[in-house]
Amino acid sequence: MLTKYLSRIFLPPIENVIWQRPENGRNLYLTFDDGPQPYVTPAVLEILNSAKIPAVFFLSGMQLEKYEKDLPKLDYNSHEIANHGFSHTPCNLQSTLQVVREIEKTDHLIKRIFNRSTRLFRPPYGIWDGGLEKALKEQHKTMILWSLLSNDFKWPVSKILDFLAVHIEPGDIIVFHDSEQSSSTIVKVLPEFIDLALKMDFQFKSLHPLNGFGKS
Repeated sequence: MLTKYLSRIFLPPIENVIWQRPENGRNLYLTFDDGPQPYVTPAVLEILNSAKIPAVFFLSGMQLEKYEKDLPKLDYNSHEIANHGFSHTPCNLQSTLQVVREIEKTDHLIKRIFNRSTRLFRPPYGIWDGGLEKALKEQHKTMILWSLLSNDFKWPVSKILDFLAVHIEPGDIIVFHDSEQSSSTIVKVLPEFIDLALKMDFQFKSLHPLNGFGKS
């Protein structure tokens, strides 16, 4: 898990870039990337809502545009909606201006479909640079990265659970996916992981801007 700590070793703290939240307690923060997906996201939301677990959903503009007519039915009311860009193109393959335009396009779709604004952004693949960080700061957005990747898009349920059981720490921002790639896994692993974490005396909290993230 060396990569989990590289950012803390080599990079100074950056005001509007968050990898992990310092904790005195035992809080975890769930995030979901690459949705919405009409045949995956509703099941994920049902699991979370039934357990009263908050999460942040980093929405893909391309998915929003593709499935727009099906999306108003999704119940994100207990969760934070955030921006994951439009095309899922790594930021190092685009200019800062192109990335900003993707963010703005996705923000427009989120506003049109859900009548909500966003203050949180996660770059595709977690790739970013100083130009993007500065542009986000000017837009009063906070970049949310992660400290723990579930690998739900490539691992079986048992391996994911074993991995998370060993590596979760207080303050971890954990990435799952409500995407086509994880469709055969996420609905099975999510309730089991929630039960596992609660038995380990963790609790799940929101990364809502009012809790200190993405404040303008």
